[in-house]
Amino acid sequence: MDQRVFSDSEIFPLKKVIIHKPDEGIARISPRRAGELLFDDIVHLPSMQKEHLVYRKVLDSLVGQEYVLETEQLIKKD
Repeated sequence: MDQRVFSDSEIFPLKKVIIHKPDEGIARISPRRAGELLFDDIVHLPSMQKEHLVYRKVLDSLVGQEYVLETEQLIKKD
């Protein structure tokens, strides 16, 4: 069975996507702040990073690897 995935914005088809790999900043999420930051539960950084890689591969296949931009790459100064 062929399942096609379609991804777009509210206006036009997506051309580029900016994503952010979870990093040590995630440690700031406490049980008290989880709801405020829209997390359902306490997060586990290694698990989030693995999920991010899967998500990245999905996006790469949808819009092309060259069009999936990591925030870390965008803010680095050469």
